[in-house]
This record gives sequence, structure tokens and C-alpha cells, in this order.
Amino acid sequence: MAVNPLAEAAGSVGDRWTLQVIAALLDGPKRFNELAEHVEGIAPTVLSQRLKHLGRRCRRRHPLHPAAPRFSYDLSASGKELAGALRL
Repeated sequence: MAVNPLAEAAGSVGDRWTLQVIAALLDGPKRFNELAEHVEGIAPTVLSQRLKHLGRRCRRRHPLHPAAPRFSYDLSASGKELAGALRL
């Protein structure tokens, strides 16, 4: 049986924190601390889990800090498609 893309997307973002993280990324890439500020009330461990759940496709390493890696997070192509539905 074929997987319904809408059901698959809902399964990926079905909790309130993931939706809020995606909503925070609608305006463009953000670093971890910026996301924590935009998603009010989220614990750092929960934010970290949600970012891992969203996948490595949304994470970019900043080359300016090779000794202490720094990352920013952005929506993947799939996330950007979902963003249109969230804006509605």
C-alpha cells in the first residue's frame, strides 16, 4: 500500500514543539539559541530532540569555527513545501 504524503508529513510534525520549530524557521535559518528564543517554553533537550527528528538536512555547519563547531538550522525542501500549509 502506498504511503500518503500528507499522513507522512503529519507523522513527522505531529507534535506542538516540532510545528513551532518549523514555524520559527519560516523566516530563514537560525542558530540553536535563536530557535530557543523563538519557541517560547521549549526545554533545550526537547529542542535538540526535535531538531534531530527533523533530520540532518536542516543543519549547516559554520566553517568559521572548526575547533568549536557551530550550526544553523534551516528548512529542507520538504519543510519549505510544508511551510506553505502552515502559513495558511
